[in-house]
Amino acid sequence: MKALRSALYLFGQTVSAILICFAMLVCFPFPKLREKVIRSWAQFNLWTLGWLCGIHHRVKGLENIPDGAAIIISNHQSAWETLFFQLIFSPLSFVLKR
Repeated sequence: MKALRSALYLFGQTVSAILICFAMLVCFPFPKLREKVIRSWAQFNLWTLGWLCGIHHRVKGLENIPDGAAIIISNHQSAWETLFFQLIFSPLSFVLKR
């Protein structure tokens, strides 16, 4: 049953990623709309992850997040945090290092 739920999540994520690519092409010139679409995609994926796979989250310490610009350094334990950061830190830009 776990394998079926995981496969359904993967299918939903793949289909939604394809759809979001087309939406991003349309939204590209509009930064506020683009951010809203990206956040809704992240919300959809986290919701389906909880609904299908039973992976839920609880956040502690939201009061410690600064109101202004900040640099967030993550240990990257999984791809989950990439989706979740879209919801907590807005607007968000990623900096990759080699």
